[in-house]
Amino acid sequence: MSAITTTLNAASQVQNMAAGTTNERMAFTLGGLSIVLVGLMVYREMSHCLREQFREHDRQNVIASDRTR
Repeated sequence: MSAITTTLNAASQVQNMAAGTTNERMAFTLGGLSIVLVGLMVYREMSHCLREQFREHDRQNVIASDRTR
């Protein structure tokens, strides 16, 4: 199971717990936690994509410099 799926499942479970509680403060806290979990997933995925783009850019620069030699 991928990290994205795991994080989304965790956020969904937290939202379900928030919907099932009658304690208003607890529901608010759990709702905030689910937002943080999704935000963390988005951050991790974006940082992974950026690292891949930097690697590809570096690789293209190496190929271009080899052609000029």
